[in-house]
Amino acid sequence: MRGQTLSAIVCASLVSTLACSAPINTGYLDQQAVMQPGQFMDGVWCDDQIDQPPTYSQVRVVSVEARGIEDRKGVSTDDAVSWLREQLAQASDESNDDDVLLTLPGEGPVASLELAITEMTPGSVAGRFWGGEFGAGHAFVQVEGKLTDASEGALLCELVQRARASGAVGFRDWGGDAGPAMVEEMLGLVAQALIQELRVKLQGSRGPTRSAIPTALPSTGA
Repeated sequence: MRGQTLSAIVCASLVSTLACSAPINTGYLDQQAVMQPGQFMDGVWCDDQIDQPPTYSQVRVVSVEARGIEDRKGVSTDDAVSWLREQLAQASDESNDDDVLLTLPGEGPVASLELAITEMTPGSVAGRFWGGEFGAGHAFVQVEGKLTDASEGALLCELVQRARASGAVGFRDWGGDAGPAMVEEMLGLVAQALIQELRVKLQGSRGPTRSAIPTALPSTGA
C-alpha cells in the first residue's frame, strides 16, 4: 500500500464527506515539481540521506502562518493558524510547551518545521445544497511544510497536503453552516498525516505501519 496518501484512504470510507483533491502549486515550495506521493501525504520530497546517521532526534515547529489566503465567513486566517497549531499539539505524542512535534530515538540533531496554510475556504452552504454533488460549495484546505536542519539550515524535506470536504453534499449544513467545522476537521487530518509522514521519513523502516493511520475525521462537535 506504499505510495497511497492519507486522503485516499479517507476517501474510501468517507466518500460523501471528504474527497480527494490534488495539491495546487502556490509557489511556496521549491521542490513541488519533483514531489512524489508520500505514505500519508499527497506530495513529499526529501533529501536522499534524510534517514541516514546521524538521525534526527527531534522535530520542532518553528512557525505556522497563513500565506496568500484571506479571512472567510466564519473562519479567519488567525482561526485557521490557531486550529492547526492546536491539532498538531493534540496529534503529537509530546506534552510540553517547547513546540516539539516529534521525539525520535537517539541523540541526533534537531530539525525545524515551518508550516504554511496556503488555501482555506469554508465553501458555501447554498453551493453545497444546490450543487454539492457537482463540486459546488465545497470546503478546501492546503497545508505546506518545509523541514530544515535547525543548526545548518539545510533543506531536508518539503511536504504538501490538500483536502476537500463536501459536507455530505449539504446534509451537514442542516444544523447551521458546517464550513468552519469542516476546515478545522481537515486541518486536524492534515496534522495527523504530517506527523506520520515525518516519522516515516526520519525513521525509515522503523516508522509506523499503515495500520496506524486514523480512519475517521476528528469530531469537533459540529
